[in-house]
Amino acid sequence: MPEKEYWQIDAAKLARDILDLTRTAKTEEDVKMRVEPLLRRAFRDIGVDVSIAEYEKTTALTAKRMDAVYGYVVIEYKSPGKLASAAAVRKAKDQLKTYLEEESLRHSADTQSSLEKAVGIALDDRHILFARYSKTARILSTPVPIDSGQGVLFPEVRPQVGFHYQGPFPINASSLTSLLIYARSAARRPLTATDLATVFGPEHEVANVLVSELYSAAMRGQRRSQFPRVATFYAEWDRLFGVVYGEKLEKAEKAAEETATLYHLPTGIRLKSLLFAIHTFYAFLMKLIAIELLAL
Repeated sequence: MPEKEYWQIDAAKLARDILDLTRTAKTEEDVKMRVEPLLRRAFRDIGVDVSIAEYEKTTALTAKRMDAVYGYVVIEYKSPGKLASAAAVRKAKDQLKTYLEEESLRHSADTQSSLEKAVGIALDDRHILFARYSKTARILSTPVPIDSGQGVLFPEVRPQVGFHYQGPFPINASSLTSLLIYARSAARRPLTATDLATVFGPEHEVANVLVSELYSAAMRGQRRSQFPRVATFYAEWDRLFGVVYGEKLEKAEKAAEETATLYHLPTGIRLKSLLFAIHTFYAFLMKLIAIELLAL
């Protein structure tokens, strides 16, 4: 099923479904169990990789549990009517601030840059609250204007540094459209060694398939007459490889079978061709990551 853009999702229906399903909710867990599947489905429909979702994830320092984490998006569910209380809203803001700050410690040494990518969301059965961070003085607003229902025509807004809190707003088409836009932009895997290894490490299907295909291409490429370009690249890599590894190559031959097994390749593998395939795979991956960073 092709993914949809956020504006192709019927946000009004999503809001009605949430309001209907939480009408008889009694506890925070009721809200979470009824709303999370709806949001997960909506996220999936707009192209978010919902397999990255983590539930009851503990924070880095205080070991508090976050209800749902999608990359840089943290969702905290509240019991029915909770966000109608000023005191509870203040507590929710403090919670989101703590969660985002501690998550940023996992993602990057540059915590401020990591925080700017993040979005904190708190919601109960009727209201939704957003938390974002800015390391420069500016005014942050929701992607879609939301009628708060509070009758303030021109609220006083000043540029500020640090955390910005938007809402709580009623759960409606506008507030959920903003949520979907935030999810589309921020619900991605952090570029950390752990997350990259989870997706592209040797135990993952992506690495297995691509290394296998690259190994086959490297073996075919050694027949220069049929694949001259591959043969040229391989010869140049082999020249540099010999300089780098030197006499250790013979010892490394013993590890070839272990490495092949790691990438789910059959026995009888040629070490040089295997390493050429692995090096090529990760060099290609680094280029894709560089493109991603430039795009961001």
